Amino acid sequence: MIYAMSDIHGQYEQFLTLLEQIGIRKEDTLYILGDVVDRGPEPMKILKYMMAHSNIIPIIGNHEVMALPNLKLLVPEVSRNFLDKLPPKVYRDFANWTQNGSTSTIQDFRKLPQEERHQVVEYMKSFHPYGKEIVNGQEYWLVHAGLDHFSETKHLEEYSVEDLVWTRIDYEIPYFDDIIVV
Repeated sequence: MIYAMSDIHGQYEQFLTLLEQIGIRKEDTLYILGDVVDRGPEPMKILKYMMAHSNIIPIIGNHEVMALPNLKLLVPEVSRNFLDKLPPKVYRDFANWTQNGSTSTIQDFRKLPQEERHQVVEYMKSFHPYGKEIVNGQEYWLVHAGLDHFSETKHLEEYSVEDLVWTRIDYEIPYFDDIIVV
């Protein structure tokens, strides 16, 4: 079986409950369509769970796009004047992330030993921009949000990460007759 879930946002217990409810097995595939981090209390537990299960395919979401460059900054120990040393653009990006629910991710990340922090960052760097599946002859495109700059003649591989994580699907527009966008 193939499953998909999205927007877990650090809710580890609810994530485990969902896995139990669907009865996922090692031979099944689970796509996680982004937004694993931020807002909820235990995003690192979810990421570590995902890392330990090769049947989980991570798709990047906008919260990972915001978190990844900032988590790279937090891999080493953070000193009191850490923010003072950041270049202006990096500081703005960090501040923007903090206004979008990053506090729990930062707190959970900082609890990890430095080597585990590094492993989490490397894992997040490996997130896919999209997934593609054919089930019973039906093609599915799996993305975090939507298809910005949509064209019926554009292949999924031609969309940028930004096109796939920031623009929400417009349910009023049928993208394709023969492809379902999830």
